Amino acid sequence: MSRIIMAESATDLFRKSIGKAKVVDDYNRTDSRIVNNLSKEFNITFMKSGLVDKGFLHEERSVIKIEPTRATSFASFRSRLNSSIQIGAEYTDHYVSIDQASQVYSVEKEHLDKTITSYNLQTVYNYLSLEYDLASRTAKEFFFPSIMDSKLKTDFLDFKRLGKGSPLYSSDRGAMKKMVIPNMGKDRIIGMNCSEKKSNYPYYNEIQIANKVSNKFTSFMEKTEMFDPFLSDYLQSAKFQIGMNIQDGPVVKKNVQVPYYNAATWAFSDSFQVSKDLHLLDPSVAKQPKMIIDYKKMLFAGYIKSISKRGFRSYKDICGNEECYKEDFIYSVEK
Repeated sequence: MSRIIMAESATDLFRKSIGKAKVVDDYNRTDSRIVNNLSKEFNITFMKSGLVDKGFLHEERSVIKIEPTRATSFASFRSRLNSSIQIGAEYTDHYVSIDQASQVYSVEKEHLDKTITSYNLQTVYNYLSLEYDLASRTAKEFFFPSIMDSKLKTDFLDFKRLGKGSPLYSSDRGAMKKMVIPNMGKDRIIGMNCSEKKSNYPYYNEIQIANKVSNKFTSFMEKTEMFDPFLSDYLQSAKFQIGMNIQDGPVVKKNVQVPYYNAATWAFSDSFQVSKDLHLLDPSVAKQPKMIIDYKKMLFAGYIKSISKRGFRSYKDICGNEECYKEDFIYSVEK
């Protein structure tokens, strides 16, 4: 199974000077890879570090000892060090590897229960409805009945002979444009449990995704009923761009502009609205009073602060090639 490696293309000159910057190594004419730069001017030793409460987030302050890699005068050492440290410059370090999903039939059976990310797309046939098959040959796929139409098996069998309307021409196609599943909550759409309904349809397509990842953030958002407003804001908000080097196999695409969303800004915004064309995980969340919304925003801000204390990497971790935290928040299926 291959992995996609992503690292920011912007380079921190100080980390480059200590041999800890992620760079692209074109090691032959056709192949490249993301590695730490090999040449360095200084050696560092981590003496101590601690967290400082800065209000919304915790910040780390580290004390490090810096020594030149070769004998030199103090003036030369100081000059080289000053040119490597950019006072006031801010750098982020989005460095992560992501498993590339494999089709399930290509994954050996003994690996399926481990950490292999796999997917499967199959068509399941339940029974034959000749009249439905003949009618569907000339109909556009857009009009095929969806799982939200609550069709019964009798709607597909002998509908012409019985003088019933065609099961094609779905009445609720708009609900399938932006739909979040699974459907849950007190205001959920009744009858959306496809495990109970799929046997009524002559055939259907089924997508299965298997991935073992942490879901701490997602679980928190679901429990506090903030998943849908947060997702809606993510889908609608303007995205920033960040340059990334992306390695897929033996090739690195350089400085790819990747959109990113700053989750922390949502905590202090007034946004708790849900787009009208987004069919929710839990429709009841769009009806919460302002006092409850403000309280939940405080919970979210507190949760982000707790992550900054326990979940962020230290500067020593970053220099030690530790990857940033990641989890699968939602899968997007576009058809």
